[in-house]
Amino acid sequence: MKRILLGLAVALFALPLQAGRGPGAVRKTIESSMLVTGLIEVDEKGGVTNVELDRPGELPEGIRGFVPRSMIEWKFAPTLLNGVPVALRNRFGVRLVARKQDDGGFNVRIASAQFDPLANPWKDDKETMERLASAMTPPVFPLSAQKAGVEATVYLLLKVGADGTVHDVVTEQVNLYFVAGANVMDKWRKLFADNSMRAARGWRFPADFHPALTADPEGREYWVSRVPVDYRFSDSPERAYGQWETYVPGPWTRAPWQTRPDMPGFRPDTLAAGGLYPVGGGEEGLRLLTPLQDG
Repeated sequence: MKRILLGLAVALFALPLQAGRGPGAVRKTIESSMLVTGLIEVDEKGGVTNVELDRPGELPEGIRGFVPRSMIEWKFAPTLLNGVPVALRNRFGVRLVARKQDDGGFNVRIASAQFDPLANPWKDDKETMERLASAMTPPVFPLSAQKAGVEATVYLLLKVGADGTVHDVVTEQVNLYFVAGANVMDKWRKLFADNSMRAARGWRFPADFHPALTADPEGREYWVSRVPVDYRFSDSPERAYGQWETYVPGPWTRAPWQTRPDMPGFRPDTLAAGGLYPVGGGEEGLRLLTPLQDG
């Protein structure tokens, strides 16, 4: 039995080798990643004063030290409340990425981060979350991919009108959980991307949900959101918090109509698990100034 999950972290498993040209070169791009969550405290000047990891006992020993040690050096833009700088205590999620080096060791970096207030009005609203989930009918797992045993995660960027209809959708990235030559990988990425976008064009969100409305040159209002779509088999193992997951990352394609700035070092495939990620203008909440490592 096959299943598709929206916005959930993918499982870690051995990447099977399939026929194609240049699989050796593709293998060099394999990454492993891990999501680490917790609490961060930032003072009025934008300096980090404390980092608390969730469930530290479930994290590898080296990671327990590496994450707080790295984050304590970060700098944020001062957050203003009624024009006055204030200290903040937020939830965070950081995505670690590890890549094998020629000497056999691994380079580990914090590739991206997200910050949420301790109380998030729309995420904490169970009814709203249920309505949003019902709006996103998962696409059907492509039969050819089922037969070939190919799994993937597709990262969509949606442009949603104020009435809840999807005006436009772009696939920003497709990660694959197998290894083949570059041409074969490109064909599978296109298949999964087209399949996901076809389904997303039919989604209709609640008309009263518009977290960050803006207007295009013709004055039409819309909001932008990212949605990860997971294609996986029901017997794929679930990975626990603190474990690595392995994949071949695809290239990041930017939507021509997306003008809102992303956080330094952001990549679509470093989103924390969740499902729906409205893209704001960056004017509110924590804004990281420290560039993250890009690879």
